[in-house]
Amino acid sequence: MSNMFSWSGLTYEVTQDTLSDIVGCYSELLRRERAKPEPDMAFIKETERAQEEMMIMYRDLYLASEAEINEILLKYAPISRDLWERLDRQDIEG
Repeated sequence: MSNMFSWSGLTYEVTQDTLSDIVGCYSELLRRERAKPEPDMAFIKETERAQEEMMIMYRDLYLASEAEINEILLKYAPISRDLWERLDRQDIEG
């Protein structure tokens, strides 16, 4: 029986999901900041810049080598986790 998937294909998809999660977390952080009576415009500008960077990386991921994809995943998976935890803490703290 042949392999039904490849590790490189799976890593590619997980990396896509990771970058997409980061973009989504940034969207939620931006929404919350903009809803404040006095939004922090520096935070908004920096978050928009970071979000755009992730969207470009996501768009261009198909051009990356297997090694580059692994590096991206290793770098950005912890960032994704940290952003999710940050949003969870904000939800708990109100």
